[in-house]
Amino acid sequence: MASRVALLFLLCVLPSMLAAIRLHKNPFCVQGRVYYDSCRAGFETSAITYIPD
Repeated sequence: MASRVALLFLLCVLPSMLAAIRLHKNPFCVQGRVYYDSCRAGFETSAITYIPD
């Protein structure tokens, strides 16, 4: 029973803990203009506001 608990720890808990403490780089690089679509039209309208850099 103790060996199964240790195996469960090694296979499930330990990798998830290592993934949680790893430093993540920001993989996204936004180019162009990004806007907030408050009216949810799905395209640029006169009611949109652009998000600053």
